[in-house]
Amino acid sequence: MHLIAFNLEFEKSGAGVLLLEKSLKDGYAEGLEVYDMLAPGDPYKLDWCDQSDLVQDWVKPLSLAGHLYARVYLGFLRGRVKSALKAMPQPLRRLMRDGYLRTTSAD
Repeated sequence: MHLIAFNLEFEKSGAGVLLLEKSLKDGYAEGLEVYDMLAPGDPYKLDWCDQSDLVQDWVKPLSLAGHLYARVYLGFLRGRVKSALKAMPQPLRRLMRDGYLRTTSAD
């Protein structure tokens, strides 16, 4: 089990950061030339790299639900929802997150 206790004072000592550092060091020791951080290109990943490549989502809908997902969510909503969430004030995002966590923890 991996528990996360987040405190900015110890941000660089978190389990995920230490695991990533170890993985990168092992890769360099093995002579690897490329380390794929996987999509999406989140800002924390860009802090660790010196090069990035654009990626494209590809989807092949096989049902009506798949077509709706591809056209409506991937093609229209996803980028707008992400932008809207990023533009929200931090207290509102925190309130939404806490409300979501309360509803999912009740299950």
